[in-house]
Amino acid sequence: MEITLDLTKEKCDVFQEYLHAAIRKLTGSPFGPPGSSGYRSDGRYVITMSIDLPVESEVIAIQLIMAIEPDGSLKKVEFHPTADEIDNSKWNVYASNFITGVVTSAFSKNLIRVFTRSTFCRIGSDLDGEYWLPGFRFAPAMPENEQSYLYNAERYLYIDQEVDAIDQMHASDIASERALQYSARLSLILDTALYKPPTGMKWFLENKENEGLVSKLEHLGFNHPPHPDKMPEKGVECRLGKFESSIFSERQNSHGLLMCPKETRKILRGLNDCTPDVREAFDSCARLYQISLTAGRGFPTIRLAYQVGAVESITQNVTGYKGFSDFIKKEFPIYDDSADAFLEQLYGSIRSAHFHGGAFPLGEFNTKKFGWGVGNRNEHDNWNIDMYASKLIRQSIVNWIRREIMPRDENKL
Repeated sequence: MEITLDLTKEKCDVFQEYLHAAIRKLTGSPFGPPGSSGYRSDGRYVITMSIDLPVESEVIAIQLIMAIEPDGSLKKVEFHPTADEIDNSKWNVYASNFITGVVTSAFSKNLIRVFTRSTFCRIGSDLDGEYWLPGFRFAPAMPENEQSYLYNAERYLYIDQEVDAIDQMHASDIASERALQYSARLSLILDTALYKPPTGMKWFLENKENEGLVSKLEHLGFNHPPHPDKMPEKGVECRLGKFESSIFSERQNSHGLLMCPKETRKILRGLNDCTPDVREAFDSCARLYQISLTAGRGFPTIRLAYQVGAVESITQNVTGYKGFSDFIKKEFPIYDDSADAFLEQLYGSIRSAHFHGGAFPLGEFNTKKFGWGVGNRNEHDNWNIDMYASKLIRQSIVNWIRREIMPRDENKL
């Protein structure tokens, strides 16, 4: 049995979301039915799913086949019974009604409002409180605990959203993708590494009364409080966080609790209003900057190499820049031509040498031949390179953000 649909790529994508939701409802499983998928020699991508279709007082096993065209469009769906002896007249009307219902729901945009919570981590002091930002709530998982100020502790943080979706699974998919985008944006704005909670097992130290200090292998994880079924009210789960730092400060979040810069809302609103190329430039930069802080923890070469890449991603998405060095020269607030040689070193001897040659020129794999710090000239020079490069890159990026993304009437401090 064939049912003609003739859907464009955009409509096919929507149709598939609603089809999977309908099958989840039919089967009662969030994982969907068994099946297979792959490309055929003609370039079409074929999806095959086995579903149990309720027909009057019985259930009939049916195979659903979709052959998506190379351009992403969908001409038709096919249904085949899994057993030859099944009479088509017993199920074809139900299969047709099933697909008709999916199409009707898909293009009448029948959606429900769903609350979702996504979890991220960072290393450092805790978040000052909850922040209500454009589109989401950003808050600590354990507000106001006695260890909030420990600078080397892992913190769990929530990104709460309400999304319009077909069902809970669809909402989870939408919210997860948006939360990843928000986490990258916040990593750049707050200059802190937000990452997904790690899994697995690690060794821990425990001081036992009779045995002294012992090692224990334990599962990683966090025992979350009960998950709310709706967006928390302001100030109920924890106090409101203060906007007291600045994205333009050279020593952002240098002490105390982590606070959102006072420009945070302006930047996020500006991203909603700016042109698509500027938005993509910011998000590309933010993703690489986030990786620089997570993968580069303890590896300054990796951190700087990815931050150079973050700048390059801006120049790839907007016009007006010849590349990394040209961007820094135009965007660093007070650029001195004497830094030209340093930019060449940063791009060639650090970024390119690392990505293309596996080099770690900032000494991560070198032994400390002269002890710790005192008298170690190489370590001192590497530290200066790291600090100066980080300053050049970050201040250039935030100066570009000030001009291109922050609302014109609000971009002055």
